[in-house]
Amino acid sequence: MDKLDFRRLRVSIEVDGVMQNFEGMHINVSGEKTANATENSCTIEIFNLARDTRNYLLTETSPFNQNRTRKRVIVEAGRESSGLTQVFMGDITAATPSQPPDIGLKLEARTGSYIKGNLVARSGEPQQLLSEISKIISDDAEVSLEFEATDRKISNYAFTGGALKQVNELAELGMINSFIDDDVLVVKDMEQPRLQRRRFFKQRNWHDRYS
Repeated sequence: MDKLDFRRLRVSIEVDGVMQNFEGMHINVSGEKTANATENSCTIEIFNLARDTRNYLLTETSPFNQNRTRKRVIVEAGRESSGLTQVFMGDITAATPSQPPDIGLKLEARTGSYIKGNLVARSGEPQQLLSEISKIISDDAEVSLEFEATDRKISNYAFTGGALKQVNELAELGMINSFIDDDVLVVKDMEQPRLQRRRFFKQRNWHDRYS
């Protein structure tokens, strides 16, 4: 009889630069990904955490916490034979406890939420390549760049505002899609498939969607 190949699901939460990993617990994850300006979203429920850990996460991930540091969450899924694959990376936007008798914690997360508060001001050259502008924007968003669009010159690029809004407005330069997928800024020609598109496997409580 073949050995059962059990599923694995791991959630890692970054608080003050330290990753806390949670695996082998009762964890439910659901999420949605898009290939446009809509932020990727994820909802995570973790049960039976130690009280100190639960209270710590509720305090540190609260949107009312004046300690404005990044609270990043990473979701990985897979099987024992093949290991884990990252399926989501984003910033925690809310944390709420479940109702008794369950002892759970519900986390809401979105991709790029943290950089909304990062203000940037950019003024380009009279003529500058789209790929060069995209690299500047990816640096402002603190992500790497995956440039697949047809390169061309852009005249007098200028922007002032939040770093995430700059990503969204990049698409308005004409006939391109620009969006953040986990920790990557994707810039591609409109209505063209993503050449390096990642393939997601089906996993219970995880749903991915492209539009």
